[in-house]
Amino acid sequence: MSSILVVRRAIEAWILGDYEALSRELGIHVCVGDPEGVEDPAKILDEYMMRSGGRRYVKSYEAAKNIAGIIDPVKASQRVKSLREFIEALMDF
Repeated sequence: MSSILVVRRAIEAWILGDYEALSRELGIHVCVGDPEGVEDPAKILDEYMMRSGGRRYVKSYEAAKNIAGIIDPVKASQRVKSLREFIEALMDF
């Protein structure tokens, strides 16, 4: 049986789910109440990065991969339903 999982908005919403890790990495206070409710999570991520020292977030596989490496997917999945569903789907294989 196969299923389709819809990533709401963007993978950046998953990254914003562990805002404590982003806060530590960027050295600024990061807090996003509902990462999937954000209209443009990539823009929010870019704004936080710019505030932390002028670095830009350029939406790409490499950028997402580098930033995703600092987050705890379990912690992020507690705030981001589509990430939790994705992890559960992976565990079912």
